[in-house]
Amino acid sequence: MVETARHDAWSAGDSCDRYMGRWRRKIAPLFLDWFDPPTGLDWLDVGCGTGALSAAIVAQCSPKSVLAIDPSEGFLQTAQAALADERIQFRLGDAQALPAKPGSVDVIASGLVLNFVPDRTKALSEMRRVGRPGALIGFYV
Repeated sequence: MVETARHDAWSAGDSCDRYMGRWRRKIAPLFLDWFDPPTGLDWLDVGCGTGALSAAIVAQCSPKSVLAIDPSEGFLQTAQAALADERIQFRLGDAQALPAKPGSVDVIASGLVLNFVPDRTKALSEMRRVGRPGALIGFYV
């Protein structure tokens, strides 16, 4: 039997961006308006996907830095190609084992991701671990 190759839109950044990107780009600015964080802070974007929330953070929040993590290399490649801001660092990573030092970020945000995380309790514990005292943590699904 001959197997045919399937295109996995959930690992190919351009395909996923055409499908979900339109929603991500619309909701991210609204979320940030509601979240209303101070400027000049270190951010963590958990599950950055193709970069819609990271782009909105840079455009609206004047961050000091943004660490954007995602488990998909395809998504990260798409995000890096679209966002050439020196404040953003993209890194391969998992919400359940965040690649950040304890107490290293001021604001942790996640958009349209937590419903895809197998152990949300672990992911939220990781967010607390990497947040500085008084860190803001916000997400939407």
